[in-house]
Amino acid sequence: MGNREHLLAGDDPAWLTLAMGLPAAKAPLARALLAYLTLNARSPESRRDAQSQLTLALLKQKLGRTAVLLFDEAEKFPAQSFTVEARHLLGEMALQTRQYQIAARFWKDLPAPKGESADGWQLKLVGVHYRAGQPADAGQALGRLLAGKNKLVADTQRRSIELARGLLGGRDGKESMPEGAENLLTSLLAARALEPMQQREALLLLGRSGEIRGDFKLAADYFLQAAMLINAKDPVVQSARQQAAANLVKAGFKEDASAVLQK
Repeated sequence: MGNREHLLAGDDPAWLTLAMGLPAAKAPLARALLAYLTLNARSPESRRDAQSQLTLALLKQKLGRTAVLLFDEAEKFPAQSFTVEARHLLGEMALQTRQYQIAARFWKDLPAPKGESADGWQLKLVGVHYRAGQPADAGQALGRLLAGKNKLVADTQRRSIELARGLLGGRDGKESMPEGAENLLTSLLAARALEPMQQREALLLLGRSGEIRGDFKLAADYFLQAAMLINAKDPVVQSARQQAAANLVKAGFKEDASAVLQK
């Protein structure tokens, strides 16, 4: 093919242009050329462009998992050697396949992608870093999210609660990360970043987190705080009190549990 197109060995930009211009019917050949340039192009710029175009080509063919596996080696393919667009896409695919450390690597220090708010992006980073076992990085992203704000917008509040619920895992506590959920929720409450309805949800989740960790007295305290934020006619009030009482019993405070149920 190179001879037909009058291309010379080592003319990486020309080979890259050829690969990008091939028709859909020759997509496998295009990917092969891009892969070759990714590994063998002489200049860093050509390698960056080739690996970024290869990423886009793989995603277009619904081969995102392949792209993530291909560029998994941090030393061989440092995140900074990709275009911003490719890093966003690779991180998103890694997130979808629960490869959180890879997602965190590609997303580190990136601005929000097109279509995502700055706050929504920071919240997404909080979740990725916690799940990747990087609490310090998660804390930095959370600090950026809350910096200089009185209240988060409604959508970000909702997504924050959803993230905390996800970090707590299922009812059986499997795949649970209570420390991450607690750090997120207590930071939101301390910053007064939530409306009353979301404050209630945060306190209920903190109670659940206490249960998962076996800190039943703390769990009861959070459930009682939640009950005080709920309209007395709301059936959730009785549920929160029952949960508080159950945890007080587990903590050895049976008389206090009875008093909670009698109120």
